[in-house]
Amino acid sequence: MGDWSLGSIADEIFNLVDDIPSSISGTTLLNLIDQRRIFVEKYLDVTIGSNAITDIYKGPISELSRAKLLVAIETQGTDASDIKLGEFNIKKGSDSASLSSAKAIQENAMQDLKILKGKAGFFKALG
Repeated sequence: MGDWSLGSIADEIFNLVDDIPSSISGTTLLNLIDQRRIFVEKYLDVTIGSNAITDIYKGPISELSRAKLLVAIETQGTDASDIKLGEFNIKKGSDSASLSSAKAIQENAMQDLKILKGKAGFFKALG
């Protein structure tokens, strides 16, 4: 696939997370995704345009955004007793499964970023 934009990542997140509250959707969600894009830029010391997100950066930005979204849903007090992430279904009990899922998603994204950072730090000089 070609380049992604903040809007196309938002569309993907809408397809993966059911019942996103209207207070978070739209501009707020785009800002959340943009904040994660900027985080990835700074973490990897690269430049990623908001309308030119390549596949290599799209995954971590999307995953970090989904994790942040779940935290936002939880902290806004939304009735999030049943959240779906694609085929993965979260039934929230007394121990906030949505926050646990957000943590797991974020940890996976950070592992991906560490791998990307390692690749960016090693090169073979010619000559």
